Amino acid sequence: MISGGSEANRKDVGEEEDTLGLQRRSMRWKIQLGQPSSARREEEKSCRFLKEQNLAGSLPAEIVNLPFLQEIDLKRNYLNGTIPPEWGTTQLQKISLLGNRISGGIPKELGNISTLTRLDLEINQLSGLIPPELGNLTNIEYL
Repeated sequence: MISGGSEANRKDVGEEEDTLGLQRRSMRWKIQLGQPSSARREEEKSCRFLKEQNLAGSLPAEIVNLPFLQEIDLKRNYLNGTIPPEWGTTQLQKISLLGNRISGGIPKELGNISTLTRLDLEINQLSGLIPPELGNLTNIEYL
């Protein structure tokens, strides 16, 4: 605990600490979402820490801008909307959206992800047929 000084000074120090904390968190997001350092490369190719976080909103198409991202685990959140067809241009190996509120159809473009080994879409509000293009997923182990 910092002692001495005026109340204003103590508040400034606290704000500086908060700012640094936010900066550290921002750096973690940046690292975890696709800009791995050489020291932690394997850990940082995924965003597993996003599961079961009570996240709400829609799935971002901007995932395509994270070239190192291999695994995205967003299971058991409150995500809604549709799966962005843009995800079909990624090099993801694992996608888990289990237990959300995802609606609409499965985009046929997901059949273009040649690296995909796991696609977990259970317990959502998906509709329509399974696209035949998913038959192109030659490395798939879990669907």
